[in-house]
Amino acid sequence: MPTTSNKPTRAAIYARVSTHEQDTGMQVAELRQLCGQRGWSIVAEHLDDGVSGVATARAGLDALLADVQAGKWPISERGENRPRQRVI
Repeated sequence: MPTTSNKPTRAAIYARVSTHEQDTGMQVAELRQLCGQRGWSIVAEHLDDGVSGVATARAGLDALLADVQAGKWPISERGENRPRQRVI
């Protein structure tokens, strides 16, 4: 994604797994790699470990959305090639 200034695009990473036996590490690594490939600067990482996708309260996602609502950065949601992953 091209930027209109010399500043890199800022990105916040969000990853979630449903059980504590799972690990967000692979998701985070892939998202970090994607950001690096695109020259984006990661400004925050929010994680929800062991939180069901149907849960209405997710601390990591809630924190990310609160940052957006507070105007820390604008939000742009685009589907990527990987199912259930999005760049926000």
